[in-house]
Amino acid sequence: MKEWEKGQEEKEQERRKKIKVRKKIKENEEKAKKNKRIKKKRRKKKSKKKSKDVNSNKEKKKKTKKIKSTYLIPELSE
Repeated sequence: MKEWEKGQEEKEQERRKKIKVRKKIKENEEKAKKNKRIKKKRRKKKSKKKSKDVNSNKEKKKKTKKIKSTYLIPELSE
């Protein structure tokens, strides 16, 4: 009887260890996801700071739109 109880206790301890390990892994994965989100936000902020000359950017976009439309419909450009 005692040997059986000891075996059960050992199995229970191993099971608990496995559960703890799984929990730790899950927590680490969640932290990594959170850090990834934070890094993306930082990158976006940096890119926004870099684009200071907003007017020139708008003009560039307009030019590209015009060019695209001429390629799509050649009759309109003539």
